[in-house]
Amino acid sequence: MNKIFFFKNVSAHHIKVSHAGFVGLPSITGITGLNRNFAIQLAKELGLSPADLQPAGALLAMEGYHLHEGYKKGHKPGQAVYEAIPAAWASFTAHIALEITAVTEAAQQKLAGASVEALAQGLLEAMPLCKGTLCNVQPPLVLVSEDAPGPARLKVLQMLPASSFVVRDYGYIVSGMRAEGLPLMEGLVASTLRHATRPAHYREFFESDAIAAHEFALAPVMNGVLKIEEAPSAKSMRPDAMGNMTGSTVGSPAFTLTRLQMAASLRIGVKNNDEPALAFWREYQYPQGYFCAAE
Repeated sequence: MNKIFFFKNVSAHHIKVSHAGFVGLPSITGITGLNRNFAIQLAKELGLSPADLQPAGALLAMEGYHLHEGYKKGHKPGQAVYEAIPAAWASFTAHIALEITAVTEAAQQKLAGASVEALAQGLLEAMPLCKGTLCNVQPPLVLVSEDAPGPARLKVLQMLPASSFVVRDYGYIVSGMRAEGLPLMEGLVASTLRHATRPAHYREFFESDAIAAHEFALAPVMNGVLKIEEAPSAKSMRPDAMGNMTGSTVGSPAFTLTRLQMAASLRIGVKNNDEPALAFWREYQYPQGYFCAAE
């Protein structure tokens, strides 16, 4: 059984939107991490094991996006002194849908029998999103999906304010760049440019039938961590959801491409079966790391 907790008109303040060389949107790992944290805390409050409830998908839509530029504190290389590093944050009105799967019979019974709206409200308000705060959280609308998440997710899209912008997955363009052997970081930068200003070989790439996305405004965002060690080389800083202190490995950020699409136009496309929503983000584990993609 799946339940979607749909929070509307949440005030999101000072959400970190700079990561590595790119600035603009919250990292996808922050969005999926919010979903995972919500599932863990909800399980604990219901007297369940953290493994009984699993994150199944997270949607983020935004209105009134306002960027704050500033600096964060960092160490100078090889010196025991601090330096100011440029960084950016954003504030906006957020509409957040968090989908949870009950994977055990005990969890299904708890979710089916409990009225959890007030509990979910308190849990979300106490959680950070990309180092920012979520305020003015109202009790969520809870949608139940017994068989497949499709109808409930479509209902969420229908209830989004028409002028809000949904973070959608365009990771297939990154896969296309890899298949073509194009330098990935250069390709991510090229994706942010107006089509006429892209280098010629990237114009050809974005005009191809397989991509056909040169008219879209695309944004590179962090969507996972690529492990660069095969085995843990250090102890973890804090226990995992089960209370275990596992080892940690060195990793580097991985990036994907997203597009902000107005909810009204997204609803039309999905309703006409022209395109999948690609708006509910999940984490996927792979031997080389973990990455986020949307369904």
